Amino acid sequence: MVQKIAQEMIRKAVEKRVSDLYLLPKEVTYQVYERILDARKLVSELDEATYSAVISHFKFVAGMNVGEKRRSQQGAGDYDYSDGTVSLRLSTVGDYRGK
Repeated sequence: MVQKIAQEMIRKAVEKRVSDLYLLPKEVTYQVYERILDARKLVSELDEATYSAVISHFKFVAGMNVGEKRRSQQGAGDYDYSDGTVSLRLSTVGDYRGK
């Protein structure tokens, strides 16, 4: 299931020519923003379990340490989705909320 969610996120981003996706923690949900040119727009919200699974999935794809949540990381990799393959650069910041 998490692979389908992640693949759909990437497919939509490629179709819309999104340059960046942001997954940001909020009070009780996690928000997904996309950047096209200079505009950043909220596109969806995820519950905590889905968010954690999607983040872990992308970390794995990028060769990052899936278990590391306190420190910033960077990674990259080619990602296969329903319509092809796209190269991704990923970065995380440490979990400032201690979750």
